[in-house]
Amino acid sequence: MFSAPRPAYALDIRWQDAFFTPDQQGRWAFEHGQFTEAANLFADPMWQGWAWYRAGNNAAALTAFANLQTPQAYFMMGNCYARLKDYPRAVAAYDNALKLQPEFAQARANRALVAALIPKAKPPTKDQQQQEAPNLKPDEFKFEKGDKGKVVKLTEAQRKALDADLWMRNLHTTPADFLRQKFAIEAQGQKP
Repeated sequence: MFSAPRPAYALDIRWQDAFFTPDQQGRWAFEHGQFTEAANLFADPMWQGWAWYRAGNNAAALTAFANLQTPQAYFMMGNCYARLKDYPRAVAAYDNALKLQPEFAQARANRALVAALIPKAKPPTKDQQQQEAPNLKPDEFKFEKGDKGKVVKLTEAQRKALDADLWMRNLHTTPADFLRQKFAIEAQGQKP
């Protein structure tokens, strides 16, 4: 009458697969802070890129965003490159976003911040400066282009501008440090 039960076979099916699409499962994982799992579940490249970005895997996020050619995808690529400290590529990605959507305020703001972080050419060493112009006094300036050999005295304002330019060229900071300092300065300015 009764027979022995049949052995259960293990299937590689999760119960969620029967009720939810991979993107729905990825969204649930994303909302619960499980970004790596979410990135592996998402089929949508934009959501997958966002999950990798939030997980801190910028290289994987770049790969996901590279499949898209939208202003938002280029914007996120710029953010990934900025996190990787590849500032010239970040600026190029923001430029691509702005070509597709010129009024994209976040892309314009991030582009300006990252462009300011691109290191300028290093100033010559003291030995190089002495070899190039050993007879110049500190308050004189020699033009290399156009007026060769002409020595021009700089005003105090011009000298300060050159000093500020040299300081900015030697400034090396991360986007986070730059923003932290910017917000601290703004907060000090708003106090009564």
